[in-house]
Amino acid sequence: MDSILFETFLLLLALLWTSARSEPTRPEQVDCATQELEELDELFLFEGESLWFILDEFDQDNTFTWFWNSSQDILQLSSEETNSVHAHGPALFVLNITSGSSGCFLAWEEDSEGSVIEHYVRVSVVPEDSPKRLYTVEDSDSTIFIFCPRHVRDTCHLNGTLSWYKGSALLAGQHKEHLQVQASAEAQGRYDCVCTWTHQHQLYRTVGSRLLRIKEQSVPLSVRILAPTEEVQLADTGASLLLNCTVFCGTDLPPEQCVARWHAENSDLNSEGYNQSSHVEPNSSKQTIVTGTLSFRRVLPAHFREKFYCVGTRRYGDSVSITVHLKPRPSVASLAAAGTCVFLLFVLMAVMVKCFAVDLVLLFRRLFPFRLEDAGLKMFDAYVVYQLHSQDKLIEEALARFVSQDLPHVLEDKCGYKLFIHGRDDLPGEDHVELVEERMRKSRRLMVILTPGSGSEVTDTYQLPEGYDWQVGLHQALVHRDLSVILIQLGNTSPREYSHLPLALQHLIQRGAPIRWPQEQCTTCVNSRFWKKVRYLMPATPVTTYDMSTL
Repeated sequence: MDSILFETFLLLLALLWTSARSEPTRPEQVDCATQELEELDELFLFEGESLWFILDEFDQDNTFTWFWNSSQDILQLSSEETNSVHAHGPALFVLNITSGSSGCFLAWEEDSEGSVIEHYVRVSVVPEDSPKRLYTVEDSDSTIFIFCPRHVRDTCHLNGTLSWYKGSALLAGQHKEHLQVQASAEAQGRYDCVCTWTHQHQLYRTVGSRLLRIKEQSVPLSVRILAPTEEVQLADTGASLLLNCTVFCGTDLPPEQCVARWHAENSDLNSEGYNQSSHVEPNSSKQTIVTGTLSFRRVLPAHFREKFYCVGTRRYGDSVSITVHLKPRPSVASLAAAGTCVFLLFVLMAVMVKCFAVDLVLLFRRLFPFRLEDAGLKMFDAYVVYQLHSQDKLIEEALARFVSQDLPHVLEDKCGYKLFIHGRDDLPGEDHVELVEERMRKSRRLMVILTPGSGSEVTDTYQLPEGYDWQVGLHQALVHRDLSVILIQLGNTSPREYSHLPLALQHLIQRGAPIRWPQEQCTTCVNSRFWKKVRYLMPATPVTTYDMSTL
């Protein structure tokens, strides 16, 4: 008895479950206006057209129930073929549509576990020339492809024949899902993709319209990366960072055909910690410039070992890229240290140049010898002038040894210079005044030998013939500026003793201190400090040696 009651109870539950599945609950409302555009299939048809619509995504094993929010009430669609609006599984049929058969349609897709997925379709009746159903195609390529709408293509895949019309004229032989058109002014206009299909032995038509507009041909320029211009970008560890990739793709080009993106060699830029965005740079010259921005939430040490690529791509065109490395920004302390090092280096170089200027000039002359233009016009490198008499016997002997031995031995024998020394090179019987003037004009330097007490002697004998060479030399050096003067001091002389010299000579001493001859050192060592200073003031290259007969 108990088993009979239990079996009866199970039978009643099965009947209730079957009735519940066969008669689903009617939805309270079917409102397409509340749906997102991505989740809504919206179709615009003209009156008299027919629709055979199949859901884009569905499971063949699930059951489907359709509801129609007509102008009167929410109706559940049947599968009766006699009704102009009916449904079969995932397919919706609206035959010979009128304004009364438009509205919002809802499909309940129910799986074996009772879960329901909702699909919304909105069908509207509009005039044939309505912009809502007239899809616009704008393109500037030489060859343009016009594609048939999806709901027309799907219908012809099941059962139908596809044809293309230009205006009201049939395009013979055009039965593909896309139409290839060569860009021209005559090619513009309305194109209709018509699918003729059969249902229950009746012919129906579904139409998809396209309006073609030819845009101005874009200038085919090469893709260029405008930024970044440097491969190394400075960044602060732990701080946020923005990297901009700015790409120029051409002139009057649709922005969607120009792409600026960032890529990394070993990192996923779509992961947490990064963010990529893109925007079109506004400009008044119709140039298509797009900037892709890569955002770092926080710069990590690993980022300095990564390679980032700014990539610019144009649709149906070329692609360019540039590699970017991140480098830690130097701190203030390191910049100050670097600046201090550079400053000390410059100071050291300045000190070395000042201390070794003479040695550097002599080295440069030896490595890169050159000859002045006026060298061939001169006979002597230096005219040596000195005071013949002195109150000090030792000074007079030192002067005689210096002028007759040391000076010619170093400058003439070792360095190749040609000197005119009064008393040695003058010819017997020659007029002294004419001799001095001629030799002064043929000399490149005036070498003045100063001795203690020479000032008073020069003052006393300034008008004497032996002091005439002093007059001519100082006049040439100060008035005509034809001669450069080399002052050599023999013996120790205080600055006050120079007051006895002629004013012209005192002026020369104020311009450059005399070179002191160190008698206690090697007097003929050509590399001594004294002779280096004398060679520094002498001409860089000795004059050509002439035979004395030419004088």
